[in-house]
Amino acid sequence: MERHTVVVEGTLAFRMQRVAAAQAGDHGLDVATVLLLAARLAGGFSRPADHATLVPIISRALAEITFEELEKVKARPGMARAVLSSLERVWAADIRLVDPLNPSARLSDLGHIEAFLREHLPIGALLPVDLRDRALAHIDHARTVVGPLHLHRLVSVEPLWRPLIEALASVIEITWDAPGTRDRSWFPGKILGRPLQRPEQLICEVCADPRAEVVEALRWARALLSDGVTQASEIAIASADLSVWDDHMLVLAADADLPIHFAGGVSALSTRAGQTCAALADAMINGLSQDRIRRLSLLSPYLSEALPVDWMKGLSTEAGLFEPEHWAQIWRHSPLPMVLRSQRS
Repeated sequence: MERHTVVVEGTLAFRMQRVAAAQAGDHGLDVATVLLLAARLAGGFSRPADHATLVPIISRALAEITFEELEKVKARPGMARAVLSSLERVWAADIRLVDPLNPSARLSDLGHIEAFLREHLPIGALLPVDLRDRALAHIDHARTVVGPLHLHRLVSVEPLWRPLIEALASVIEITWDAPGTRDRSWFPGKILGRPLQRPEQLICEVCADPRAEVVEALRWARALLSDGVTQASEIAIASADLSVWDDHMLVLAADADLPIHFAGGVSALSTRAGQTCAALADAMINGLSQDRIRRLSLLSPYLSEALPVDWMKGLSTEAGLFEPEHWAQIWRHSPLPMVLRSQRS
């Protein structure tokens, strides 16, 4: 069994390559992203720091550090996620924030946050730049750890990872199934050209709005499934940006009883369990209120089973119930407990 690695981009491509490897019995294949490839080559317990790890630390940095330019806006809602997004773009472009040739105040502030991250990351979690550098230090192990490398349908490779790919090309064989016509003169491996194939039959349907487009797409999918020839795995409904159609697709696919697989995943808030978790988190983080408890009781199967159906009957909708004592007091003075006792008896 010879180890070889395929690098893909995106969750759908990752899953498709794993399915293809399982069907072909390719036990030596390792499917990875560029980030996971670097982590594997870095060795040990090295892993890329994810959003769940970085965002709380950035929030601490914003609270504890005095900045030159970000000071006025550091307390704004969503600032931690915005800073992380900026840092990710800086890292992807391989820009050194501590470079004295960059006198920008904003870059300097981001550099302070980056240094704070390095000091407070848990053991084993690394920033992309540090992960790349550690992988470069272990490049001699690439033949055993990585094996022949293939970049599958990657449109481009970010400048951050190009030194790693170039170093790997000096040790192992690298091929790239590169779509499009972008400049890839930096790539030292072998590019496998694939000509673009135009569709044999192009049909255009004019629709009034996104909902109507989803209806037509589902009709098209059902017609293909009913012809007795087309397999479900051969049907794809795609767009450059799915945000406008996702909600309509989720509702209409359920009404049509078509098990559509969402490659980008389904929002947790679109499910009852996700809405229940959100209602519980809202009550725990923001405190008690009548609206929050009512919403939680309607969503939670545990509360709906434990409480009578008409438990809210004796509560005034205008009552401000913000503490457990408020709920106890109104319950003592409400006629509802007596009604419930008589019903049980």
